[in-house]
Amino acid sequence: MAITDAPYTNNILLQGYDRLGIRSVADLIRHYPARYEIRPDHTPIASLTHNANGSTSGTLTSSRWVAGWGRAKGRFEAVLQDDSESLRLVWFNSPFLRDKLHPGITIAVTGKVKRSNGFLEMVNPRWSELAGDQTDPDEASPPIRPVYPTTEGLTSDRIAGHIKRTLDWALPHVQDPIPESLRSKQNLLPLDRTFDLIHRPQSEDDYKAARRRLAYNELILLQLGIQLKRAHTHHRYASPAIESSERVDQRIRDRLPFTLTPAQDHAVRQIAQDLATPVPMNRLLQGDVGAGKTLVAVYAMLLAASQGWSSALMAPTEVLAVQHYQRLAELLRDAELPVDLVTAGIDTPTLTPDNPRLLVGTQALLNREGITDRIALVIIDEQHRFGVRQRGHLRQTTQTSATGVLQKIHRPHQLVMTATPIPRTLALSLFGDLDVSTISQPPSGRRPIRTVVSPPQQIDIVHADILKRVAAGEPGFIVLPTIDDQGDDDQTAKGVEARARQLMNSPLGEYGIEIAHGRMTPAQRAAAMKAFSNGRSRVLVATTVIEVGVDVPDAGWMVIEQADRFGLAQLHQLRGRIGRTTGDKPCICHLIAQPTTDQGQQRMAAITQSTDGFKIAELDLQIRGMGEFYGTRQAGASPLRMATLPDDEALLKLAGRDANDIIKSDPSLSNPEHKLLRKVLERQLGENIDLIDIA
Repeated sequence: MAITDAPYTNNILLQGYDRLGIRSVADLIRHYPARYEIRPDHTPIASLTHNANGSTSGTLTSSRWVAGWGRAKGRFEAVLQDDSESLRLVWFNSPFLRDKLHPGITIAVTGKVKRSNGFLEMVNPRWSELAGDQTDPDEASPPIRPVYPTTEGLTSDRIAGHIKRTLDWALPHVQDPIPESLRSKQNLLPLDRTFDLIHRPQSEDDYKAARRRLAYNELILLQLGIQLKRAHTHHRYASPAIESSERVDQRIRDRLPFTLTPAQDHAVRQIAQDLATPVPMNRLLQGDVGAGKTLVAVYAMLLAASQGWSSALMAPTEVLAVQHYQRLAELLRDAELPVDLVTAGIDTPTLTPDNPRLLVGTQALLNREGITDRIALVIIDEQHRFGVRQRGHLRQTTQTSATGVLQKIHRPHQLVMTATPIPRTLALSLFGDLDVSTISQPPSGRRPIRTVVSPPQQIDIVHADILKRVAAGEPGFIVLPTIDDQGDDDQTAKGVEARARQLMNSPLGEYGIEIAHGRMTPAQRAAAMKAFSNGRSRVLVATTVIEVGVDVPDAGWMVIEQADRFGLAQLHQLRGRIGRTTGDKPCICHLIAQPTTDQGQQRMAAITQSTDGFKIAELDLQIRGMGEFYGTRQAGASPLRMATLPDDEALLKLAGRDANDIIKSDPSLSNPEHKLLRKVLERQLGENIDLIDIA
């Protein structure tokens, strides 16, 4: 039903609801409180406490309107009296109270208490009139007040009043998608009762029980969507079965430049097991910066080539694609396995069964027709830097049999890699359709990294410290969040170009300074990177373009200016550009920041205390919350409005088990008790249900 069908609706409400994105009665009922205010216990005026919330009642003994001067707002003043003491009440810019509050009426008030010049006072308190024979102030106002997200011209109280009127009319029409048997098993409230208690709770237990039910709804729909897509993939698509053998395995290991670590070896065995079946692999390979994910990917590509199949490795930037290409070409220079770089302007080589190749490229791979038919394996590096649709493009094919009879469609196996570790709770929910391989430990012997936070006023001291390192032959990075200055003369708000110019005229300039940022052409950035990596310059001033694709093993220091403008995971990724060789000499990462928010201070504390990417990822999830994953956006408003991770991990596991049981017993959700559940699932996910196995 449209929001215009709701009772007591007027143009002011409709205009405000439009700004809030409320288009239907269902939207209004799902406009949940942002928080709740619990009314303090009622006390006599004399028992109110300074600087604390209080609730009391009495009789108004005086009232008046005081007009403002100039731009100053007017105020309404009144005095409330009970048997113990008096209380001064002030409401700013509320002239309408002149017609409502008169001496002699009895009211209850709730608000922050102050003692000013010896008198107790409340400013802008909430109030309600006590009718004739009403003596209990608790009856005049609810014990728990919901506070709603608002917009211009629409207060929380007005939204609350309209929702309460609408509930009485709408709740009889609510249909519950969760079968009664499952609700009983998991002790879940019926949905109509849930909506009532989330908006009109009488106790903390009420809204906690309602929130649990709504969180469960979100989580089981999420898990059902994942499992439906997984089942659809297994039924509809097929990949080449690439079987290994001891002989093939040994030949590949002999080709690798390093012996696999135990964690890498475990990941290799998991991937080989996936590739051996016709069920399309959909595996996430995660590992901290420098953990050795690329070596595992090389093994998988060589295994595909041993059976006559080509592979494609897609990187987010041309710089990273070129690096992958150069490494693979060097590694396989004596092998009869061509490695081709596919970027804009370079033709795609012909792929045939007797001519397997390794294709390495950027998004240019997405625009080449007909390459997927002979590709058995697609590897996507730094997968979070691609859009969901981009990641899915390489796996889309349209094969049918010659007779037109539908057959399983060829789909390459997929391995997505990330150096941004996925928190365990996030992996359980958002990556439930992927099998996850984790390289938890990097190769041993890496140089340790010490991270220090310094205020902007100490930037010169930091530069003096890195000058000593540069003079000793150690290269490093200076990272800034922007290319240009921030529009003032503040030396701590420099952009890349201004900071580079300043450093060129300092002692650091003697050792060569390069810059790298997003407005440079790929050729310009490549030239700067080359000058830095071959030692002609020892300082690279850059934006976050260096977050991936820069491998200068000797780099031993980094300065990140305005560090509180970066996310925790991003700071860890940037820091991972140093300390990539073995040795005992500590590297140094200077974070220039003076955070003023709690979140900023938490990020700085976390990054200085740990170099464990998995621990940092969990902390980042707690600090920032979960971004949307079903849609094509990589961050933003989460599809989980009531469920919060990792707090609801137990509920997530419960919903996951229930979803699994439902799909096992009713794979298409066609049973009468599941039809409404399927309808809700399709309506909520829409076209995005087809993106789940890519995300």
